Amino acid sequence: MVYILGASSLHHAIEAWKRCKRRHLFDSNIIAIPGLHLNQQSRAQHKLVQVIQNEVPADEGFILWHDAINNSIGKHPVDPRPPLSPEELVSELKNLKGLCGIVYCQRSGTKNIYSYLAVTGIPVLNLLKDLLSKRKQKDQKLLAKYQELHQDYRLEIKSLTFLRSYGGDIRLIRSKRQRLSKTRRDKGLK
Repeated sequence: MVYILGASSLHHAIEAWKRCKRRHLFDSNIIAIPGLHLNQQSRAQHKLVQVIQNEVPADEGFILWHDAINNSIGKHPVDPRPPLSPEELVSELKNLKGLCGIVYCQRSGTKNIYSYLAVTGIPVLNLLKDLLSKRKQKDQKLLAKYQELHQDYRLEIKSLTFLRSYGGDIRLIRSKRQRLSKTRRDKGLK
């Protein structure tokens, strides 16, 4: 079983889902703590991924959710920690034991660090590229909703459900065959 470590966006989405659906879709393999981050210069040491990863059983891996990444590279309104540079973030990620994947979605107002994450050797799921269809990638309103500080809970649940439908295997998601458009499928039949 793969664990998922996330911050406030994931936490709020799961809580909203529980209130709306009155059922628990997600088991105990999700650890969502508002303010979770990788910055060791923070005063909130109890919200460090490096500390929380100890809650994941040694024989299990974990996936780091996009909000914990964005909390690490962005300014925090309460904790005056300096944001991590992309290079510092990569260094912290490489030192995490059990990290088997990263779910990344660039937050508005932050630099796109996908290229930095890709060189870590850790599988990275880019929500905007790997989850959305080509047509939806052109929808600026939808992209803006994904890039909000706290995504709408339905978008978070959709991303989480999609990831879980593949058993948390990001490599499998990224290598899946792309479905041809109806026009290209029809041309292939002729």
